[in-house]
Amino acid sequence: MQTLRFFLLSMLLGCPQPTPEKPDDTDTDVVDTEIHDTGDPEAFCGDGKVNAGLGEICDDKNNIYGDGCRGDCLGYEICGDGLLDDAVGEECDGAGVDDCDCDIYCT
Repeated sequence: MQTLRFFLLSMLLGCPQPTPEKPDDTDTDVVDTEIHDTGDPEAFCGDGKVNAGLGEICDDKNNIYGDGCRGDCLGYEICGDGLLDDAVGEECDGAGVDDCDCDIYCT
C-alpha cells in the first residue's frame, strides 16, 4: 500500500517512474505474524512474537538489520514505509515525499 501511495504521489508531481522489478520469492524465513498483546515484562524484540505492547510490527527471532524485519522490530525493511533502512541499501524513503528526489527503489 505504501508503494502504491508513493507511486500515485510521484505521478501527481510529474516524476518519471521506472518499471519495478519482480520481488525475489526465495526468502523462506518463517516470521510470526500473529500479534501478541502482552504485558509480559520478559517480552522483547527478537523473541519471535510480535508484541503490540512494545510497538513491534514484526519479530523474526533476531535483532539483525537487513533480513526483512528491522533489528528493532518496528517495521519491515521495505521502500515506502517512512523508515530509512541503510541495511537494505535505502538512500531515502518515499513516504511523504514532496519532490522527485526519491524513486520507487528508495535510491
